[in-house]
Amino acid sequence: MDGIIADLERAVAERPNDFAALFRLRMLYLADGRDEQAAAPVVGLDPEWAGTVTELTRMLMAVRDAANDPLNRSAQAVEAARGLLERLRQQAPVTIDKVALVSRVNSYGDYEEISPATFPAGQPARVILYAEISNFRGERTDDGWYRTLLGEKVELFDANGKSVLKHVHDKIPDTCRRMRTDFFLALELVLPETLAPGPYILKVTVEDKLSATADQAQLNLVIGPAARP
Repeated sequence: MDGIIADLERAVAERPNDFAALFRLRMLYLADGRDEQAAAPVVGLDPEWAGTVTELTRMLMAVRDAANDPLNRSAQAVEAARGLLERLRQQAPVTIDKVALVSRVNSYGDYEEISPATFPAGQPARVILYAEISNFRGERTDDGWYRTLLGEKVELFDANGKSVLKHVHDKIPDTCRRMRTDFFLALELVLPETLAPGPYILKVTVEDKLSATADQAQLNLVIGPAARP
């Protein structure tokens, strides 16, 4: 074990950006009971991934300790796993996990979906566009809060690909005392009475202004025959 560790230490010293070698070295430190070396700050690697290696090592140490003393150490393991997950989320591009047209939103994941999404022609229809968002960047403010800044574009296309409705919200700010894990956007839309009967595609684009990443999702809706008097 000592010989393998020494070889890897030399390899990492010569190639600080060799993530595979660094990862193996830290895991061997951990397996050999060298916790202080395993969790030491990483030098020479991209700062984001250096922090990820440290968080991963600390999580594995916490899980190991919880296995030996589940009653007293499990909470620390959960917190360590949460820290690693949050760091990975911060490095991933923003993602739209769910979009739906709904009539009411109570909270994250608690809404009344309009299904099928069919609306009568000749009269306006008020709906709410619900979107669940993950992997958004949270920026710590000077007063200790977490700041998120998103943008949303919604565009409706008819069967010929023509844009017939468009809404752009360039800045959607949010602040919270803790990093949010459940995040949704709820935008009220009015489908105008001038829409002709037929199928439509609603495209939703969400941009994370802080990470400069974006994602797109779409859903189908139908404008049906005019309602009978």
